[in-house]
Amino acid sequence: MIIGRVLVSFIAIFLWTVEAGASVFAQSVESFSALPPGIASEEDVLFAPDTLIADFASTAAGPGFVTVAFGSWKAIDGPGNDVIVHLFGDWDPPESFFVDAGDGATFERLGYSGIPDYSKGAIGFGFDLADVGVSEARLIRIVNEAGGFDHEGPDINAIELVNYAPIPEPSTILLLAGSLAFLGVQRRS
Repeated sequence: MIIGRVLVSFIAIFLWTVEAGASVFAQSVESFSALPPGIASEEDVLFAPDTLIADFASTAAGPGFVTVAFGSWKAIDGPGNDVIVHLFGDWDPPESFFVDAGDGATFERLGYSGIPDYSKGAIGFGFDLADVGVSEARLIRIVNEAGGFDHEGPDINAIELVNYAPIPEPSTILLLAGSLAFLGVQRRS
């Protein structure tokens, strides 16, 4: 009986999700290509949308890219779009981009932005993990379509997770296992 209650409590904590309508934004840059001259920082793509943007330059060496992580959160497949890429700025047709989702070792291509219309100011592109059969992703990578020649790339403002879950910390798993082992020993006594 006690084991069941403790297990249910740990599962509830482990599977805790934030209230509906809240979002998680990129919190760290894991890797990136060169920024064009005059761009402040690769970290301008982090956190909620604001007026800061970053362009990851494509060069003759290949397309520009940025890979971001979301702290202790991961994208999960849920209803509708799971990831939104926010853009802000002027639009130049070669600024279209691809979005990849993965764990660092492997990535799956989620989709292509097409050519956005910046005439309305800030815009967002939604991508669904289910479109490529991915159930979860710890990292999101934005890759410029314009590879092979010099181009500044899309004006990335923020990267948002709409559907997400906590990444289990090793200490949480050890705590759960230790608690269950302790309760098992206590029950036998």
